[in-house]
Amino acid sequence: QAEERAERNRLYDAKVAQSGRIKEAYENGLRVVVDLSYGEQMNEKEQRSLARQLGRCWGANRKSPAPVSLHFTSLAQCPPLCLPENGDYLRWQVHQIQQDVSERFDAEKLIFLSPDATEV
Repeated sequence: QAEERAERNRLYDAKVAQSGRIKEAYENGLRVVVDLSYGEQMNEKEQRSLARQLGRCWGANRKSPAPVSLHFTSLAQCPPLCLPENGDYLRWQVHQIQQDVSERFDAEKLIFLSPDATEV
């Protein structure tokens, strides 16, 4: 029983520490912005895929030893299928921004990553 209790305590302590890292990253971490304004240009299959990818981003960030501050922008333009079902994303420690990325962040301080980029 002592070993089981010690293991439970270890897991609890690890979870508390990770929650602290997530909170610190949310408030002060490296900002990673996901621009969801393109969701309306996607078909339903692509929108559902985006929703799954957002879930994976949050899941990976939540478990990371060095989490980042995630920002989902352009939520006002984003079709519902682009977001995880059942409003799960509303519980995530992610900045949820209705405005367009250009209205919230200085474009000169952003680096845009895109599979369609011509610059390398």
